[in-house]
Amino acid sequence: MQQRRRRAAHLRDQAERDPSSIASEAPYLVGLLNVDREDTRRDAAAALRALATTDFDAIDAAFDRVVDRSEYGERLERRALDTISRGIEYDIIGWETEQFLPYLDAPDYRVRVSAARAIDGIADQNIDDVGAQSQAIRAALHGSQCDVRINLLGALRQLAWDDADLVVPEIDWLAQQLDNPAPEVRTRAAGTLGGIASTYPERVRSTVPALRTLLHREDHDTMRDPLLALAGIATECPDAVEGAVVDVAAHLDHDTDDCRAYAAIICREVSRAHPGAVAPAVDPLGGVIDDEPRTRTAALWALTKFGYSHPDAVRHLTDDAVAVLDADDSSTRRLAADFLASVGRVYPDDVRPAVADLVARLDDGPAVVEQALEALSTVAGAHPDALVDHVERIAATLDHDDTAVQARSAETLAALAEQRPAVVRPVDDQIAALRGATNDRLAEAIPRALAALDPSTESEADEETADAAEPSSGDETADAVELSSGDETADAAEPSAGDGTPQDTGASDDGITTGEEDPVVEPIISGTDQTAVTAAADATDETAVTEESDDESVDATDDSGEDDPEPSRTLSSAAQRALDRYAED
Repeated sequence: MQQRRRRAAHLRDQAERDPSSIASEAPYLVGLLNVDREDTRRDAAAALRALATTDFDAIDAAFDRVVDRSEYGERLERRALDTISRGIEYDIIGWETEQFLPYLDAPDYRVRVSAARAIDGIADQNIDDVGAQSQAIRAALHGSQCDVRINLLGALRQLAWDDADLVVPEIDWLAQQLDNPAPEVRTRAAGTLGGIASTYPERVRSTVPALRTLLHREDHDTMRDPLLALAGIATECPDAVEGAVVDVAAHLDHDTDDCRAYAAIICREVSRAHPGAVAPAVDPLGGVIDDEPRTRTAALWALTKFGYSHPDAVRHLTDDAVAVLDADDSSTRRLAADFLASVGRVYPDDVRPAVADLVARLDDGPAVVEQALEALSTVAGAHPDALVDHVERIAATLDHDDTAVQARSAETLAALAEQRPAVVRPVDDQIAALRGATNDRLAEAIPRALAALDPSTESEADEETADAAEPSSGDETADAVELSSGDETADAAEPSAGDGTPQDTGASDDGITTGEEDPVVEPIISGTDQTAVTAAADATDETAVTEESDDESVDATDDSGEDDPEPSRTLSSAAQRALDRYAED
């Protein structure tokens, strides 16, 4: 046995240097595919794959000898079938699914296992061929025993991610397998349901209770598929998964990237509809802010969504968000800035130390710049002195091509001008250049800034500044803090997208357009199941959940509490005087 292992390793190394030199050893290597030791089989398979690049005929001939030596004529014997199935499993040769279907009802259990393994291997090579025989495979599943079922479920799992319609009829049967005594049957059934959920999440939402049970029942190393299925369901049915957050949170410190990423994605998807539901996961989510891109962007998304309504519960994570403001991927940078804005609206003291880091992001892509400016605007009203040295840099973003960035810039300068007009006055021409803008936010912010810069209203502004200049204690509640926009109240403090949703403007993360290419992120799962959760997940992060229209007006209320029908068009007398003065200039 040791001699075979050493010879297989030697032939593998020789094949790497000169594949054609081992052509005569092909029959011997094919024979090793059937030995018990997995490392020996893998070394033999590696050598054969190398040989296939220069002399596949030698490999073909070796497998033909296996078939010719079969004792049963047209029907392969167990050992021959096992060798061929290993050749397919190790991606050395390719056969068709139909050739193995007759062996799925063979009297010999080991023959059935080999045939099922071959079909599972073909699914890796040619999923369309397996799909063409899906009905026969599904029929064989129902009467199968453990190892046969495990291998056929492997093929069905891949088929579910490729063409869920072919597997949908088995949803009820798959749900029953979540309680199968064999752990690998349970996890492969969960993975197959995850594939269906990538296309039809509503159809598998009824399996959530059983999937939650698996999070406690399965071994630590078999968590990926149950988490995968829950993540797929959560993308469209967050209500069904809301109660699972407490179970999922325990896996945010899992030692595999896949499990942590799926757990974070579940929290993100639930937070879209139910921000408060992620409360049990706040600290575990904070623990993965510095994780790989998919995990940390999902975590930051969930924390930001939660933070807009519960900033006191996430403010202790401010330093962690600041630490990833210079991350390699733009999605992380954008979401980190948005998180700081969610905290800064109520606790500007906590964000003040990050001013320099946020200003450094003003050369970034549009989505990142917009969020950095929003975070800076939360500091401007409470701590204007912290922005004094950065006025010109902020004003430069008024010339940005993106109107959302221009609006954020104008709002930040308006908030600062209301506190320190003399500091902003050197850039008043840049502000005035945007008067008459049709964008509702600009149409409100520009007159507001110009009014604060009008010398005739400066004394009035100074008095207001003196009254408001009490230092923030950092412990004020949301009800006690007014927003820097001048119209919105703290109760209306919503995320940058305007509805309590962290702004997603197209940067690519879990995939999740800044004008730059994010670094390639390794798929959090291999194969076609990448498309759902990272596509699903990832597709939702690539588009703003509730994008803010350039023409979206800002809601405001008058003193009576009744809605002002046109808040963005109603200017104070001071603002009107400012516009008139600049019009005369």
